[in-house]
Amino acid sequence: MKQSPIIIILFIAIVLVGAVAAFLFQSRGQLEADLTNAQGEQEDLEATLVAVFAENRDEEATRQAEQDAQQQQIAALEAAVAELAPLATQAVQLADAPTVTPQANPLFDEDAPPQVRIILRERESVWPVGEPLDIIASATHPIGIAVLNIAVNGETLLSDSPLDPRMNIVTSRWTPTEPGTYEISAVATTIRGRASDPVIIELLVVDTTDQAAINESILRRIERNIEELRGLKQIEPITKNFVTSEELQGVFAQELFSDYTPEEANIEVQVLSMFDFVPDDYPLYENTVQTLAGAVAGFYQSDNNTLYVVDDDGQLDEEEQLTHAHEFLHALQDQYFALALLDDDSLSRDARLALRSLGEGEAELVEFLYQSRGYLTGEQQADSSPVFPTPPVEDVPDFFLSDFNFPYVRGFAFVSTFFEESGFEGVDTLWGSIPESSEQIIHPDRYRAGDQPLDVSLGDISADLGEDWILLESDVFGEFYTRLYLGLYLQDSSEVDAAATGWGGDRFVVYQNQSTGERLMILKFIWDTPEDEIEFANAYTNWAAVRMGGPPTRNEAELQCWVDGSDNLCLQSSAGETTIIRTDNSATLDVALDTASP
Repeated sequence: MKQSPIIIILFIAIVLVGAVAAFLFQSRGQLEADLTNAQGEQEDLEATLVAVFAENRDEEATRQAEQDAQQQQIAALEAAVAELAPLATQAVQLADAPTVTPQANPLFDEDAPPQVRIILRERESVWPVGEPLDIIASATHPIGIAVLNIAVNGETLLSDSPLDPRMNIVTSRWTPTEPGTYEISAVATTIRGRASDPVIIELLVVDTTDQAAINESILRRIERNIEELRGLKQIEPITKNFVTSEELQGVFAQELFSDYTPEEANIEVQVLSMFDFVPDDYPLYENTVQTLAGAVAGFYQSDNNTLYVVDDDGQLDEEEQLTHAHEFLHALQDQYFALALLDDDSLSRDARLALRSLGEGEAELVEFLYQSRGYLTGEQQADSSPVFPTPPVEDVPDFFLSDFNFPYVRGFAFVSTFFEESGFEGVDTLWGSIPESSEQIIHPDRYRAGDQPLDVSLGDISADLGEDWILLESDVFGEFYTRLYLGLYLQDSSEVDAAATGWGGDRFVVYQNQSTGERLMILKFIWDTPEDEIEFANAYTNWAAVRMGGPPTRNEAELQCWVDGSDNLCLQSSAGETTIIRTDNSATLDVALDTASP
C-alpha cells in the first residue's frame, strides 16, 4: 500500500528543472518565490494522496477485522459441530430436516470486482480549456490488484501496476485541449482477471472566452443530471430565456399576470381582510409583481414550455444553477404529470395549494439531492440542507409570506416522507393520486388513510340580503388557512394545532353591498369528531375574546356573538358543525343567522 514512486519522482524532477530554468533568467527573489509556489503545489498534491491512501487503508483495515472475526466464528462453529458429531446416530428423527447452505460473504469473495474510486483534485465539474487537472484514482481488493487504468473518453491516460497488490493509488495530470463534455473513468482488474465496472466523472470543459456557450453548456449538464437523478427524460424541447432581475418584473407582468386586473386584486383584498389577513387598503395589485420578482430566481411557464433563468452578471453561480435544476424539474412534471391542473379553476383554493405543495415539495427535494449528492460540486455534502425561497419581507403581510412558503416547506416534508420509504417510485404514486387538501400535506397519515375533504354547501343568500348585494367569492378555506386564521390572535401554538387538527371540510362565502360597501363573511366547518368541534369552538371563543376585546355580548347554548362598534362576529356550533359569521351591519347579521341556522 505505497504511492507510485515513478509519479512522485517525475513530479519532483519537473519542479527542479523548472527551478533551474527560472534561476537562469530571474532574480534570486523571483527564484525563491517560484520555488515556494512549486513546493506548496507538491505539498498539496501529497496531502491529497495521503488522505486518499489513509481512507483506503482504513477501509482495508475494517475489512480485515471483519474477516478475522468471521474466521473466529467459523472456527467456533466447527468446534461445536465436532462435539455434536457423535450424537448424529441418535437423531434419526431429524434426518429429513431441511439443511442450510452457507452463503459466501461478498466482502471476501475472491471473484468479486475491485472497489474503485476516482476524484478530481480540484473537485470541479466545469474546467477551462488548456488548464492542467490532476486526476486521482484508487483500487482495493483482498486478493490483489493487477492494474488500475485512468481513461478520458475511452482513451487510456494511465495504466499502473501497484507495488502493493492489495491497494493502488495513482494520480495523473491531464490538460484538455478542446471544449466539450468528457467522461473521466477508472477501471481496475484483480490478479485473477476480474475487472470492475468503470467509475465515471463527467467534466464539462469550456472556452472561457465564450461565456454564453459556457452558460448554455452548464444548463445542458444540469438538465442531464436532473434527468439521471429523477429518472425522467424530457419529452419535448424546453426553451430557455436568460433575463436580469429588472427584466423579470416585466416578464412576470407579461407572462404570469397579463390577465390579472386591479379589480380582481381589490376583490381579493376585500375577501382576505374579512379574515384579518390583510388590511382593507392593502395595495395588492401594485405589490404582487414586485414582491414575487424579488423572491424568484427563475420560473417555468407551462403555457409556452419556457424556462426563465435570472442572470445579472452573465455567469451562473451555484444558486442560479440550483434554481435551474429546480425549475427544470417543474418542466418534467409538466410533461409527465398533472402539474397543469394548477390552472384548473374547478379546483378549490385549498386543493390548488395541495397540488402546488406536491410540485414544489418534489422540486425542493430534487434540488436538495442535486446539491447533497455532488451534482453541483462533484462532492457529496452530507450536511446540506434545503434553502427555501422567501420573498422580501418589507411591507408584506405575514399571510402572504406564510402562503408563499407553505408549498416549499410543508411540501418538502410531505414528499420527503414518501421518498424516504420508496424513493422516486413513492413520489410517482403521489402524482398518481394527487393530494386534495392542505390537511393531507400537513398530515401525511391522513393522505395514507384516504381522508378526503368533505363537501360543504352554503347557498347563495344574496337575494335574502337585499338589493345591491353580490357574491365576491365562494371557496374552501382548508386546514392551513384555518391555522393561519387562529394564529392571528392565539399565542399558544399547541392550542392552534389542537383546534385545527380534525378538520373535515369547509366552505366560506364573502358578500358585498355595491352601494354601501358593507360586507358579510360566512365560514362553515365540518369536523371529524364531536371532540374536534368542541376543541375548535373553545379555541375560537378565546380567539374572539382577544380580537373583539372582551367576552361575548350574546351567550347562548349554541350561539355566541361579539360586537365592537359596527363589527359583528358570531359563532354557532352544534352537531359536528361550526359556523362563523362576521359583518359590519347588525341587520345583515340577523339575516345571516337565520339563513345559517341548522
